[in-house]
Amino acid sequence: MPPRLSFLPAVTAPSAFLRRLARPLSTTPALSQSKPNSASDILTLDERPAPGNNAERVQNLVRGGKFAQSEAQLARKRFELQQLRERKTSDVYAPHDMNPHQLARWKKKTAPKRDVTDLLSLNPLDMYKNFSMISEYMTSFGQIKNSRDTGLRPRNQRRMAKAIRRVIGMGIHPSVHFHPEIIMKRLQGGRKLQE
Repeated sequence: MPPRLSFLPAVTAPSAFLRRLARPLSTTPALSQSKPNSASDILTLDERPAPGNNAERVQNLVRGGKFAQSEAQLARKRFELQQLRERKTSDVYAPHDMNPHQLARWKKKTAPKRDVTDLLSLNPLDMYKNFSMISEYMTSFGQIKNSRDTGLRPRNQRRMAKAIRRVIGMGIHPSVHFHPEIIMKRLQGGRKLQE
């Protein structure tokens, strides 16, 4: 079935209508350009009739400009994020290697190279008197949090665990609940929120 051409634009604006028809067939850059660039859109913003308020006009410019990505590009990026294994040009693989379960086998669980204590240049063993820091790395039941939860690298996790055990052994910090000063501050903060 041949493409349908509307007759109304041909009558109201014949030059624009003919230019639109000639665009796919033309090799000249002026005619083959489907839409002016974003800079000329901004310059001619006041000359065109407004589709709504200014915010809508700016949103329409951003959507139709260079900033908009096609669905194919977004799908490609999503697929690339799923590819956990770096492949070389000479690698041979079977279709079942693209299975999510097979891809998960290549997922690398790397320990963090730097953590909070490194950034602040703190030694966790020296922080045993800082009960607020000790409480951050303990549960309310007195258990030492896992490195997945704390985000510490293995060496600092061991040092923090040693500091926690040391502080509980000295009797400075309670073993099964938060420090009383932290509980008092939380209660005072709750009263301020209620007032």
